[in-house]
Amino acid sequence: MREARMVVERHRVLSNLMRVLVLAIVALRGEASWGEIKGELEELVGVVNPNALAFHLSVLMRSGYVSRVELGARSVYKAVKVPDDIRGLVEALRGEKR
Repeated sequence: MREARMVVERHRVLSNLMRVLVLAIVALRGEASWGEIKGELEELVGVVNPNALAFHLSVLMRSGYVSRVELGARSVYKAVKVPDDIRGLVEALRGEKR
């Protein structure tokens, strides 16, 4: 039953378009600051509420998909686990940027 709950939780976390895009952006860049994530996200979907972005990043961090690394006064986010289908999205986004 524990494994089933983990599957449900994993799919719940990635059932939100904003979180999927944030994870794809971070994976595409390798690492990204909050402002870089927000800028790329706004290129894709339009204006992003800063509170919504902070919420979705915190969900991704709590779930182990993204980590935050402090680099002096600057923080960057890194992708920790990227499911295969998200990797496909990363490749699609990379192709659009060319």
